[in-house]
Amino acid sequence: SPPPNITSSHSTKHRSSRAADLSMELQSASAVVQAAVDRSRAYVPLAQKAIEAELQVAGTDLPEAALKCDGKYVGKVRDVYRCEDVVVMVSTDRQSAFDRQLTRVPFKGQVLTGTSQWWFEQTTDIVPNDCVGFPHPNAKVGMKCTVFPVEFVMRGYITGSTNTSMWTHY
Repeated sequence: SPPPNITSSHSTKHRSSRAADLSMELQSASAVVQAAVDRSRAYVPLAQKAIEAELQVAGTDLPEAALKCDGKYVGKVRDVYRCEDVVVMVSTDRQSAFDRQLTRVPFKGQVLTGTSQWWFEQTTDIVPNDCVGFPHPNAKVGMKCTVFPVEFVMRGYITGSTNTSMWTHY
């Protein structure tokens, strides 16, 4: 008969020890994240007041000094304010194509922000996110994070009836 399996007992103890270590690391990281969230929540009322007072559909001109912001970045659709601990992102109604701002679409910013808010809320149990709050239908306040530079672009080139579709080549 084969000898008793001593290795599996040792391996099980090692795995449970490693699991306990990982659990402690996660609790520690969770405490750090919670402290940052609590500290960042102080910005939500300031951002809300500033946005309600100054929001324009085409863009924003928020008082950077009141928000204690380092600067403003104007993107194709969003205006981003970099503050001490947080980032305030305001979705505008600007419509762009080919790196040009073409027009304004009513309520586009609110729809973009509302969609983002819904997804952040749906995935909060799965993975932590930077979300601190949504002080206005067009705005999101998030913690400053280190960017993980990965981008996915999904396009429907496989289907369709024109020669741009990959489906026609099968």
